[in-house]
Amino acid sequence: MVGSLLAVGGLAVAGCSVTGGPTVDPLPATSRPTPTPTPTPTLTGLAEGLAAEVTAAAMCHAVAERRYELPGAAIANLTTLATVHDRHVEVLSGPTPTRRPAPGSATPTTTPAPPTITLDPDQAKAVASVQASLRDATATHRAAAVTASGLDALLWGSLAAAASQDAVLVGRTTPIPAPVAEPAHEVPDIPLDTEGASILMRQLHAAVYGYQVAMEELRGEQSEPYAQRLGRLRTQRDGLARLLRTRGIAPPAAEPGYDLAPVDSAAAALALVSELERALLPHQGRWLAAAGPAGIGPAVDGVIDGATMAVIAGGTPLIWPGWPT
Repeated sequence: MVGSLLAVGGLAVAGCSVTGGPTVDPLPATSRPTPTPTPTPTLTGLAEGLAAEVTAAAMCHAVAERRYELPGAAIANLTTLATVHDRHVEVLSGPTPTRRPAPGSATPTTTPAPPTITLDPDQAKAVASVQASLRDATATHRAAAVTASGLDALLWGSLAAAASQDAVLVGRTTPIPAPVAEPAHEVPDIPLDTEGASILMRQLHAAVYGYQVAMEELRGEQSEPYAQRLGRLRTQRDGLARLLRTRGIAPPAAEPGYDLAPVDSAAAALALVSELERALLPHQGRWLAAAGPAGIGPAVDGVIDGATMAVIAGGTPLIWPGWPT
């Protein structure tokens, strides 16, 4: 029997119809009520997170404007990344960050102080400083996410994932695709933790299968990050299984097989990996918002890791990785 799954570049992920692009499983009717977004004054880590985004945006702008001897594509890429973090600054400066109000629709309630930027005259060091600012933002947002819950945790986890993916993209000398349009600006439903774990585990079974197929076309050093990611996906899946068993719930089993178009080259394998991660991210995000204290760390890392691996494989960056659509 072959699993009937969500179409992702030929691979199907459980429970969705085939529509030709990444989509998301509908949540079960037993979802708990959507929580009210946390007001800005009580959003833990706001000052630090806002400062990290302001600095990341300013660093991208500064190096793009100085230009050095960077190729035109690299300068355009930095400008693109700067606009992503400008958008994050706009959201964090507004009254309800967890609602991610549409661009230009909210009056800022916080005016972040502009950072002092001193660029190294050496081009390589200047680019490295941009990457460092993004890695700092990843660490800052992750620290906020693991102490939060619900939509607050999702917000910080998504910001951490965006900073991590963008650190990979800084310095690329070929054009990166423009970020995918933002998800809808409604507050997403959050499943109960056991429901979120079961939903994500089904998707992880499919992702593991797809990675195994992709690995057959990846060789040598090229395969190393994907082999490591496959190991982390298995670890995450097994952790969810243990959590469900402790609650007296049988973990969902993998299907005997999954529908998958032929993968006959390294390029096709990388495209599959990118689409797998893109399709998995909304499920990772819902689980992040649903996870309790015992599962929050791995849940945050699942969103960060997925967004980062998607762009390593050549995928399009996201403004809000992991945010349910």
